[in-house]
Amino acid sequence: MWLVGDDPASATALEVADVHADIDIRTGATYTYAELQNAQTSFVQELFDAHSPDTNQGAVANSGTSESGSETPSTPATPDLNAGLAQAVRFLATDMESNSMRVAIDPALLSDVGPLGSTSELTFEQSATLVNNLLQPHLDVSYTITDGSGLTPTSNTFNVTAFQGGKGLFPTDASTIADCTSGFTVQTPGRLPNEPKYVGVLTAGHCGSPMPNDAQAFYVNTNSSIPGNEVRLPFVFGYFSANADAQWHWINAPKSGSYKITNEFRCREGFGYPNPYCKVTGTETRTNMMGDFVCHTGINSGISCGKVTSIDGQYTIGGPDATEAERRTSRPCYGPSGQPSVCGRVVVTVKGDFLRTCPGDSGGPVFRGGTAYGIVSGYLSVSDSCVATVEEMYFSAIVDVQSFLSVSVLTNPVTLTSS
Repeated sequence: MWLVGDDPASATALEVADVHADIDIRTGATYTYAELQNAQTSFVQELFDAHSPDTNQGAVANSGTSESGSETPSTPATPDLNAGLAQAVRFLATDMESNSMRVAIDPALLSDVGPLGSTSELTFEQSATLVNNLLQPHLDVSYTITDGSGLTPTSNTFNVTAFQGGKGLFPTDASTIADCTSGFTVQTPGRLPNEPKYVGVLTAGHCGSPMPNDAQAFYVNTNSSIPGNEVRLPFVFGYFSANADAQWHWINAPKSGSYKITNEFRCREGFGYPNPYCKVTGTETRTNMMGDFVCHTGINSGISCGKVTSIDGQYTIGGPDATEAERRTSRPCYGPSGQPSVCGRVVVTVKGDFLRTCPGDSGGPVFRGGTAYGIVSGYLSVSDSCVATVEEMYFSAIVDVQSFLSVSVLTNPVTLTSS
């Protein structure tokens, strides 16, 4: 534990440390954890703004007017973040070991930043120097620049099935309990000359945090039989919006060799099936789903199915301790700058006698045969047991997700090759 300031730790803190061998108390930190987190949140908002400069939402992605109706200032307090620099930032992290923010960049993705122009042939050290000069006006806390290019599994064996739908997404590389489930693999056209497309995986927008400016990377284990074989999937975009509960994460090209990102997802339990995966052959629109029998895959509850009973529902607050009124109350959605907004009537509802959903299943694929229907958002249940049936399951329709995130579900595999 690293405390701000040079004053000695309190007696209470020292007593706690004395009885816990794994707690070491130090003083002299420059920033509190909250200050670093706030700086990271603000910088992520700038990254979002730089990615979408033409949204007509003002300098901080607001509506462009104040609550009183007056125009907001058109000039931000700091220069606009360069779009090429924003593209190169792969992920952020709060590093309490160094009491700073960690900014991971991919030098190959820097474009039109300063007099050097494209930096695709620069070394990481040269790129870091350039990036450091551009970051200084935007960060008021200490930061370190690290190499965020490519995936770096610790094993030489790289299992490409890690990127199929239905896998566990973990908050850290050492986690054993998944936060959410991966949805379908997706792609979107690249916005730089040296990057023809991005490839990634879907999950629910509330995973990590429902807010648009609280981005969280996830880890996926490329081969569960090899401990420490986890790779990090940087966050791209997404949150709990009024139209879809969705986010997506990059699958970076490897540092050497190549591997194939499949258009598959886990659609069967492994028992008795030579291949528990199905290939995505297409998508279904929400307006055509009424009455369809669909299934979903959750990392904790497995595979279960039910019938679509509504295509225009709203998100509800569930859980075993919620009152009936709370369970039928619309939960808040969010706008692009984090302001609460009314959730649209866009949730697809599924019911079934053997339907199961539990914590950790969010984001998992909803499907019928090889057709992608959506990704799981939530459920209504009197129990969080993964073996108990639930009253209702909700999911965001895949066409709404594609529109919200500007991605398309993969219907053919994509090969990523090191540059």
